[in-house]
Amino acid sequence: MNCAYCGYFNEEPTEICGRCGADIPEPSCGQCGVDVDWGDALCEQCEKLTRSADKTPCPSCSAFNTVSAEYCTTCGTPMAVITRVMTLSRAKDREPLETWRVYGIETSMVGRDDEMARLEGWLEEATEESSVRVVGLTGSTGLGKSRLVAEFNRTLDKSFSEAVFVQAASRDESGGPYSMFGRLLKNRFYIGEKDHPDSARRKLLEAVDAIVADDDEAERIGHLVGHLIGMQFEDSPYVPDIRDSEGAYQLDQRSFDAVLDLLAADAAQNPLVIALEDLQYATTQSGALIDYLTKNLVEHPVLFVLSWNPDEVFMEDVLDEMPIDELIELKPLSDREVRDFVRDTLHKADEIPEALVEKIVDAAHGNPLSVEEMLRILISQGVIDTREQTWRVGAERIDEVDLPTTVEATVRARLATLADDERRVLEMAACIGDAFWSELVRCLYRMHVDHEEHLQEFWSDDEIDGRVDELIESLERKDMVRRRDDTLIAPYEELYFKHRIERVAVYEDIPAQDKQRYHRMIAQWLEREASDDGEVRLAEMVARHFDEARCLEHAAGHYLHAAHRAARHYANRKAVKLYTKGLAYLSDADIDLKLEAFHDLGSVYDLLGEYDQSLAYFREMLRYSWLVDDIAKGGAAYNKIGRAYRSMGEYDEALEAFEKALVLFRDADDTRGVASTLDDIGQIKWVRGHYDAALKYYSAGLQLRRELGDERSVALSLNHIGTVRLARGELKEAMVYYREALELRKEIGDRQGVADSFNNLAALCLERGENAKAIALFREALQRGRSIGYRSLEMVVLNNLGETYLKDEELEAAQACLDEAMEVAEESGDKRVLFDVLRNLAALAVENGERKLALERIDEALALADQLDSTALHGIGKHSLAEIHARYVDHPTHGDEAKDKAPACFDEAIDVLEDVGNESQLARCLSSYGEYLAGRGDASDARQKLERARDIFTRLEMPKQREAVDLKLDGLKGAGEPEPA
Repeated sequence: MNCAYCGYFNEEPTEICGRCGADIPEPSCGQCGVDVDWGDALCEQCEKLTRSADKTPCPSCSAFNTVSAEYCTTCGTPMAVITRVMTLSRAKDREPLETWRVYGIETSMVGRDDEMARLEGWLEEATEESSVRVVGLTGSTGLGKSRLVAEFNRTLDKSFSEAVFVQAASRDESGGPYSMFGRLLKNRFYIGEKDHPDSARRKLLEAVDAIVADDDEAERIGHLVGHLIGMQFEDSPYVPDIRDSEGAYQLDQRSFDAVLDLLAADAAQNPLVIALEDLQYATTQSGALIDYLTKNLVEHPVLFVLSWNPDEVFMEDVLDEMPIDELIELKPLSDREVRDFVRDTLHKADEIPEALVEKIVDAAHGNPLSVEEMLRILISQGVIDTREQTWRVGAERIDEVDLPTTVEATVRARLATLADDERRVLEMAACIGDAFWSELVRCLYRMHVDHEEHLQEFWSDDEIDGRVDELIESLERKDMVRRRDDTLIAPYEELYFKHRIERVAVYEDIPAQDKQRYHRMIAQWLEREASDDGEVRLAEMVARHFDEARCLEHAAGHYLHAAHRAARHYANRKAVKLYTKGLAYLSDADIDLKLEAFHDLGSVYDLLGEYDQSLAYFREMLRYSWLVDDIAKGGAAYNKIGRAYRSMGEYDEALEAFEKALVLFRDADDTRGVASTLDDIGQIKWVRGHYDAALKYYSAGLQLRRELGDERSVALSLNHIGTVRLARGELKEAMVYYREALELRKEIGDRQGVADSFNNLAALCLERGENAKAIALFREALQRGRSIGYRSLEMVVLNNLGETYLKDEELEAAQACLDEAMEVAEESGDKRVLFDVLRNLAALAVENGERKLALERIDEALALADQLDSTALHGIGKHSLAEIHARYVDHPTHGDEAKDKAPACFDEAIDVLEDVGNESQLARCLSSYGEYLAGRGDASDARQKLERARDIFTRLEMPKQREAVDLKLDGLKGAGEPEPA
C-alpha cells in the first residue's frame, strides 16, 4: 500500500511506513470508507462508479482525483492527467508547465541581483555602442546558470525590451557538428523539428528574406545557413559540391559567413541576445563557429551569453582565445539568501519554524538546487503537509529530520521518495541517456510485463503504454524531466533530464543485469528506427549502447562506422577515440576489419603529426598482414612505416622500410603501391639535397600514376617535382607544376592536398620577393589546414609565415608564429621542420640583439642537419651561421672572432650549395657574402660575388632579389670602386 506522505509502496500489511515512518491506517475505501484488502484504494462498487466518472488515480498514493486536479488532494503529489493528455505525441497541446516550481509554488530567484544587473548593463552597452559583447557564465551544478538566463529573458519581456532573445543548449549526444546552431536558428525562426522538409526550407527562406533586403543575398544566405543546420537545398548555385575539396572547404567558410551575415542583418533591426548553454558538451565545430561570430560581429548590437559548468572538461582552448568581456562566476547563496528562498517558497504555510529554516541553511551550503530538493523531500515525507489550502509544517518532526549535506546526497534522497514505478521508468530513461523518447521507454517497460498474461492483447491493449505515459507525465510535473521542441529522431518527441546529476545518480544504482538488458534493447531500437541518414549520425550512440550491453562485436562495427565518418569530416580526435574503442572489441576473426582500422587510425595520427602513435598502429597492420600472408597490405604497412620515420627525420630507417615496401608491391603487381613508394623515396632524396636523384624517383612515380589515371596521386607527384624545381631556383617551372597540382586537387576533392598547394605557392611567391602575396597564401593554407586538423602542415606554414614576417621586419608577429611552430614541431618530433624553425629563430635572435641565443639556435639546427644526413640543410645552416657572425664584425668584444668565422662559413656554404645544385639559396648566400665583403672594403671580391648572384637571380626570374643586388652594386660605384675593364 502506498504511504500517503512519501508515496512508498509497502508490500506487506504494516502500521508504519517502511521508508518515512508515517502512520499507515487500516485500508479502507477512499469513497465510502468500508474495509478493503491491503493495497486496494476502493471497494469494487466504488471503483466501478469512479471509473465511469471523471476521475484519475494519483501515481503515488492511488487516491482518486478529478482530472482537473494538478496536485493530489491526499498526498500533494503532482498529478499526471492522462485523460487530458492522452499521448505524448499530443503533449504539446497542453498548457506548458512552469519552469521552476516546488509542488505548485513557483520559486523566486534570490541572490542574483548583481549578476542580473551586469547582464543588463552589457546588453545596454552592446545596444548603445552597436557592438558585440560576450559574457561568460559559469557555476557548478545547481547554482542556477539556466535560471539566471531564463530570468534575464523574462526581464526583457516584462520591460518590453526591443532586444530579441534566442537560446539553445549543447547536448551530450550524437548529433551533427552544428546541431546546437541548428536548434538556435530554428528557434529564432519558429521552425519545428517535425516540420516537413519542404515546409522547413520555406520558413527559413521566408524568414531570411524578411531580414535581408537584397533578394539574391537572402537566397544565398538561406541556402548556406540551411546547409549548415541540415536543410539541404537541391541543386543550389550557392552551396558548393562537398565532393570537391574546394567545395568542402568553401562550404565551411561560406556557411560561417552566411550565419554571420544573417545575424548581422537581424541585429540591424533589433539588438540580439544569443544565449548558448551547456558549452561543456559543445562540439569542436560549434566552438569554432562561436569563436568566429564573437570576433566578427564587432559592429553589431549583439550580446552573447555563454554558460558552462567549469567542473567538466571541454573546449578550454577555444574559450581561451574567445574575446570574453566579462566572466561571471556564480557563487553559492549566502545564509540570509537561503532563508529568504525557503520562506518565499513556503509562503502558503501558516507558520515556518525557525529550526526548520536553519536546518535547511546548514545542509544546503548555499546551493539553490539543494534547497529545492530538500523542500520536495520534506513535503514527500509529510513534514510539510500540502493537503490543505494552507500548508502546515510539523514542528514536532523537525528534530527527527536528517537532511543530506551535499548536492549528490540531496538528489539521491529526492529519488528515494519516488514511487516504485516512477523510479523504474526513470531508470529506463537514464539508460537511454540525457535525452530519451517515450516510445523507447515503452519498449523497455514491456520487458517487465508478464508476456503470457498479455499474449492475446499485444497491440490491442493500450493500458501498458498509457501507464508509461502517465508515469512520464508525473515525472515531468515533479520537474525531473522536460520535453524538447525538437528531436534527434523524428517523428518521436524527445524528453530530457532537467538535471544531469539526477540521471547519473539513477543510472549508478541500476543493477548491472538490468543495465545490460536495457542497453541491448536500446541499441536495437535505435538501429531499427533510425533513417538511412540517422544510421550514420547515430552510429556512435548505437555503438555505446551495444558496448554497455557487452555485445562487443556489434559495438566494434558501429564504433568503426562512426570513426570513419568522423575521419571523413576531419574530426580527428573523435576519430582516434572511436577507432581505438572499435579496435579494442574486434576479435582475431575480424582480421580484415582490423587491418583497415589499423591503417585508418595510423593515418589519422599521421595527419595529427603524432608519429610515434602512427608507427605503433602501422606496425600492428604489418604484423597482421604477415600472419595472413597479404603481401599487398604488407607493402602498404611498410610504406606507412617509412612515411612515419621520414616525418620523424629517421631517413635511414625510412629508406629501409620503403625498399621493403617496393619489393612487396612489385611481388603483388601493385602498380599504385610501387608509384607511391617511388615518390616517397624521392622525398628523402630531396631533403638530403640529392635533387637529380629526387627528380628521377618523382618522375618515375608520376609516369606510373598517369598510366593508372590516379589524379590524387598525380597531383602529389606534380607537387613534389615543383618543390625540387623551387629548391633549384627554377621558379617558372615550379609554378607550372604547382598550378597543375592545385587544379587537380580542387577537382577531386583533396582538401589536404589543396592546403599543401597553397603553402607551396606561397613559398614560391616568397622566393620571388612577393612577400604580401606570400603572407596571404600562407594564411589561406594555415586556415585550410586547421579546418581539417592537419597539424603536420600547420607547423610548416607557421614557420614560413614567421620567416616572411622576419623579412618584413615585423618581429613580434614573427616571434608569435615561430614559437607556435616550434611547439607543434617539438610535439610531433619532425626534425626537418625543427631545422627551419631553429634557423629562423636564430635570425630573429640576431635582430633582437641576442647573439648567444642566436648561436645556440643555429648550432641546434646544424646538429639536426647532421642527424638527417642532409648536405643541403648543412649548407643552408652554414649560410645562416655566416650571417650571424657578419652582424658582429664591428662588435668590440666579438669582432675578432666574427672576422675569422664569417668568411669561412660563407665559403663552406657556397661550396655545399653549389654541389647540391640549390641555386636560389646559393644566390642568396653570394649576395650576403658580397655585402659583407663590401662592408670590409674588399670591393673587388664583393663585386664578383654580387655579379654572380645577380646572374643567378636573373636566370631564375627573381626580379626583386636581382634589384636588391643591383642596388648593392650601385653602392660599390658610389664608394669609388672602379668599373671593371
